[in-house]
Amino acid sequence: MLPRRAWMLASISISAWALHGCAAGPSRPNEAASAGRDAPRTAARGPYPLAVERDWLRSWFEGTPVAIAQRDDGPLSVEVPLAFCFAPRRSSVKPALAAVLDKLAESLRRTRAVLPGLAAPADLEGPPALALQRAAALRAHLLQRGVPVAQLGTPAATQVAAVQLRMELPPL
Repeated sequence: MLPRRAWMLASISISAWALHGCAAGPSRPNEAASAGRDAPRTAARGPYPLAVERDWLRSWFEGTPVAIAQRDDGPLSVEVPLAFCFAPRRSSVKPALAAVLDKLAESLRRTRAVLPGLAAPADLEGPPALALQRAAALRAHLLQRGVPVAQLGTPAATQVAAVQLRMELPPL
């Protein structure tokens, strides 16, 4: 059994060591961003800011059916299969799609990117108007998550059996 004084010295040493680790911060500027799934701190800098966002989104949705693609420094596309987006004949967003939209909203809020492509499909036997209702639900979800209206395009229908989102940088 350690005397009380030894316990106090041990706890002070551990506390000082822990505080030093917290105060030191990352040794490289981008270390905190690359340490996990934290938001990239360099998203608005560098020659290809959408490439940073692409990599960040891929880290979140790796191993899922969400397809994230980008050619060179062009637009970033995100596709979510219809089965994970909406219930049949409904336009309310399912939790899986909500998770994708939440991360996309986070990305849009920290960049100057816009989302001109916002398209959703109808069901195979569903009315064509359902696709526009679903696309409007996508837009409403992003607005509720703090994405400025100026960054969002007009909702559209698609024939592809997936929600399609296209993110790009506006012209200078």
